[in-house]
Amino acid sequence: MITKLIGYLIGGIFVCLVMSPIFIGIWLAYDRIELLANSKKTQAVITSCYHRSQTGSSKTKYSWVPVATTREAITIRGDFGWKKKSWCESDIGDNVTVYVYSNESDKNRINTFFQLWFYPCLAWLVSVLMIYAGYKKHRQRKRQNTRKLGAP
Repeated sequence: MITKLIGYLIGGIFVCLVMSPIFIGIWLAYDRIELLANSKKTQAVITSCYHRSQTGSSKTKYSWVPVATTREAITIRGDFGWKKKSWCESDIGDNVTVYVYSNESDKNRINTFFQLWFYPCLAWLVSVLMIYAGYKKHRQRKRQNTRKLGAP
């Protein structure tokens, strides 16, 4: 009884891990669609790089994130960070399009591929690869079962 319960628990955790890229991709797609529908598009210039730190369970990760400023002096920090400062600094001075919310500054986004579309594309790619791998494994097991039963 206990071993069966532990087996179901482990199986459930595994299914959640396998399905998580799909749910992350859906959430990121929803976030981007909401952004496009409810924000104002304007021009900005990447003016500097911000040194961001993310503390994980075992160590702190540092990255350099671009900062864009609009003509109205609205400052927008990017989401995607580069490991090397020089990679971020190479974007300084670039004219970019930004999406600005009128009342929620934390939702403002820089419209470049890495800042806006990289994470959703990555989540969907991982999802498609995992679904394909699962389908391929399912077909392989099905073929093995039909051979065991003696079917041609």
